Amino acid sequence: MKGLIFDGAGKTLVKEFPIPEPGPNDAVIQVKSSAICGSDRHMLMAPHDLLVSGKFGATGAGASAFKYGMASGHEGAGIVYSVGENVTNVKVGDRVTIYHHQGCGHCPACRRGEFNLCEHRKNPGLGLPGTNAEYTVINSACCVPLPDEISFDVGALMGCQVITAYAALRKLQVSGNEPVVIYGLGPLGLIAGVLAKAMGATVVGLDISEYRLNFAIEKECCDYVLNSIKDDCKTWLEDFTKGRGVMKGLVCCGAPQMHWLSSQVAGIRGHIVLVGVSNNALDPNKDAPFSFDSRCWIRREVKIEGSYVGGLGVYDDMMSFIVEKHVDLDKTITHHFKLEDGDEAFKLFSTGLTGKVVFNM
Repeated sequence: MKGLIFDGAGKTLVKEFPIPEPGPNDAVIQVKSSAICGSDRHMLMAPHDLLVSGKFGATGAGASAFKYGMASGHEGAGIVYSVGENVTNVKVGDRVTIYHHQGCGHCPACRRGEFNLCEHRKNPGLGLPGTNAEYTVINSACCVPLPDEISFDVGALMGCQVITAYAALRKLQVSGNEPVVIYGLGPLGLIAGVLAKAMGATVVGLDISEYRLNFAIEKECCDYVLNSIKDDCKTWLEDFTKGRGVMKGLVCCGAPQMHWLSSQVAGIRGHIVLVGVSNNALDPNKDAPFSFDSRCWIRREVKIEGSYVGGLGVYDDMMSFIVEKHVDLDKTITHHFKLEDGDEAFKLFSTGLTGKVVFNM
């Protein structure tokens, strides 16, 4: 089988692998679609020698080091090809999406179904075989049934970006009662906009890219957009909220300027949820920037909350919502590639002139 590996310095390689065999609790997935995530670029752009050394990757709780030569990618969907002897939750032929956090199964977080918070978790494309391959293997607990109404392309987005956006919006308790302001309209922000609108909210999106701002309006991911460099966002949002301030803000990027702005425009007892991370997210030798105005938190009693992906317990609600509301997430996908075109796909994705980019096997 073919798999796409990260070789460092922006380069990929297609490598031949044997089709994996499942362990007793595993499922082998014939991958149909695998999407590029912004976090992939941290590994792709790292120096080759650093990747080969085995020292690259986040350290500390819940982190696993990058393993060079392993198939990349963590956003995948496909069909169950084979299962281990202990597997009962899925069977050969099932359509599934892959949840990209494999937990230890024993810690308090795992017992709650929150593999994303397990301090011993492993991830496809980082410490486990990835989804940018014709086949991959994962603990069957990470295989989530994919309804027939949802395409494999959208299914590939489910285990990372869609569940990240959906879980964050649930924390914000999004409805038609308050507008939602999304800071950063990369693919995650665009997906969040589609979901928030389906929840009934009016959505305002901020970014510096004219391509993304235009895309958000054209594809109806947002109702209003602002250029965070060119526009007077603070005044506009004050007018838009009639002086009340932003009560529900979702920060989908790691730009310090957006963090700062979100705290400046927050209303009294407003709520900000953070899902975007900085470009050095996988480099333990660099400090992440911190750019909130604590005076705004304190004097307005603003609630600021982190949201990391989402637990497995979110899936049933999320899938039902998307099917019942006929949420069109396919429109956030702009480009399709084969594995052999990995360099071209990542080069294009890195320009910021795309929505979601998907490999089709």
